Amino acid sequence: MLAMAAVVATLDVIESENLMPRARGIFNALTKGLSGMDVQIRGAGCLIGLEFSEPTSTLRAALRSKGVLVGGSDDANVIRLMPPLTTTDSEIELFTEVLKTSIQAVERGEIQETVSGAKVGR
Repeated sequence: MLAMAAVVATLDVIESENLMPRARGIFNALTKGLSGMDVQIRGAGCLIGLEFSEPTSTLRAALRSKGVLVGGSDDANVIRLMPPLTTTDSEIELFTEVLKTSIQAVERGEIQETVSGAKVGR
């Protein structure tokens, strides 16, 4: 019973705060923020994959070092994003800036990843 009440309450908030259209807005804002970068954007709404031309393990380590958690994928070149529906456009802008600086740090060789997944700065 309690679980059903939680589901109903969650659906009520999603509907009353009109959050579902926000998923499309998040995807569009992210697409705009990443334009001009060498990355393919996959998915829809808040289930997003960023596909790069190279494996992303070092990039994910660089993002972690800046406090940004992203998911991996069975495709080593893909980073998974699942932002909450409450993500603001300014938070998306911040993410894209951190992503760009992280890519630059990886390209300069400032971030490496050990076998255990721990980051090692140079």
